[in-house]
Amino acid sequence: LAFTQAVRFEDFEILRDVPSLIHQPVRKKFMELITKAQKEIFIETPYFLPGSLLRKALIEASLRGVKVNVIIPKKSDVGVMDLLSNRYFGELSQHGVRIFYYLPQNLHAKLFLVDRDCFVMGSANFDYRSFRYQHEICLVGTEKIIVRQIVKHIHESLAECEEFSFHEWLQRPLIQRLFERMLVPFRHLF
Repeated sequence: LAFTQAVRFEDFEILRDVPSLIHQPVRKKFMELITKAQKEIFIETPYFLPGSLLRKALIEASLRGVKVNVIIPKKSDVGVMDLLSNRYFGELSQHGVRIFYYLPQNLHAKLFLVDRDCFVMGSANFDYRSFRYQHEICLVGTEKIIVRQIVKHIHESLAECEEFSFHEWLQRPLIQRLFERMLVPFRHLF
């Protein structure tokens, strides 16, 4: 457990995760920041498969007026992950969470920004695998110079994105829906 204790220095905190079903400091930090968000959340990640509590927190943030934005690759290098993630996009979108597909190539950045004030960046994806099964490390901070660079990066990413379409999602093929449903029991492995 000592291995996962946060290290703090001035306005920075380093979070370290080790494989654990119980102690998940990075996931807990994301949850804390989502709950405290007042204006805006940006998540940029190659793999987006939040558990039910994180999905609920994102939806609740959106319903209380927070602009929640997620940037993911149009197609990641893990097709099964894309299918699983896609299953939950309709629910998130219906509750105001905006999802953007990064088009040029696979996205590898892992950024989390709340209210253009607090950021998290590091090795953790926004998925079960990172939170439960991987060794991860993230830097959390409020340094304004870094925040400005992250905001600039996000705007550059958004310029190369297309927004998720709920209408198109509803029209996805039946076979895709079946595969999504069949994969749900295995989502904790991804």
